[in-house]
Amino acid sequence: MSNRKVRPPPSYQEYPSDLLANRHYALMTLSERGLFDIMRKQCWVNRSVPTNMAELAKIIGCNVTEVEDNLSPHVLHFFIEKDGEYISPELDDYRYNQEERRRKQAEGGKKGGISNQTNIKSNQGKLKHNLKHLRRDEKSGDDSRREEIESLESDINNDSLSEDLRKWRDDYDQAEPF
Repeated sequence: MSNRKVRPPPSYQEYPSDLLANRHYALMTLSERGLFDIMRKQCWVNRSVPTNMAELAKIIGCNVTEVEDNLSPHVLHFFIEKDGEYISPELDDYRYNQEERRRKQAEGGKKGGISNQTNIKSNQGKLKHNLKHLRRDEKSGDDSRREEIESLESDINNDSLSEDLRKWRDDYDQAEPF
């Protein structure tokens, strides 16, 4: 396995109708919604925000009073406090599902690649298709087609053609191309 660092998912999907229908969100003031939105974005990028009001205010870019006034129970409904940080369980679950899906895709790709390489190595030097063995009295498709063409050519050149057909053939052979 390589030591390369896997980048986290760059974004999260959100259904506005679900959020707008949530009672806690609907009861927020415009300022509370702004704080909620910034806290979620910080949680997505940094996985958490500090519960310390001064630190949170500094991260958000406003004064402590604004954070204290707007960090209502409606905003806090979407976060849980853990080890001096607010985290968003919804975003953590979403991130986990994204990372799990990526991990499973990588495993599937690795298995497919190994299988493909194994098949290539085991088939090197072998014919790609199985040959059909013919009995002595059988003819391959190419042989029977060749005989059919030769038969048609001999019929055209055969003297048993009707006088009209022979005349048409001779005129056709002598005609100049367009």
